[in-house]
Amino acid sequence: MKQKVLIAILAATAISSSYSAPVAVENMQNQIKITTRPALVGLWGMPITENKKCTEYYNFRTNNDIFIRSGKEWSYGVYDYQPSLDPQLVPARLTLNIRYDNNEQDCSGIQEDQSGEVTRIAIKWHTASHISFCLEDEPNQCFATLKRIHP
Repeated sequence: MKQKVLIAILAATAISSSYSAPVAVENMQNQIKITTRPALVGLWGMPITENKKCTEYYNFRTNNDIFIRSGKEWSYGVYDYQPSLDPQLVPARLTLNIRYDNNEQDCSGIQEDQSGEVTRIAIKWHTASHISFCLEDEPNQCFATLKRIHP
């Protein structure tokens, strides 16, 4: 008998706690405009055409660190990404500062220590998972195409 009373009390409490009175919402105009931009953060891959079995990987981290792996070569650096307010007029900009390179052979067969190099690139966004690296001064002259592998 005590169990039936306890169950009835619990059921009544659950029903009454699930009811909420209507809340009046004021008609306010929102002055905030939210713009969604494609994020560069994540793992990107670029197949090397000369060596179809090799892909160059770019791992852009949220703390502005970048790790690049190409064949036996790997490098570490920092990056600065500047999105564009109007990509049709001005492309996004990327600056890479390579801090360490293990000086091994990359996918293209080149062995070069890139430690200390600073590279400025224009980025052309095709989709949220497909970008091109282009010359900074000639943003229509692209030299690399990357596809997103992991968000």
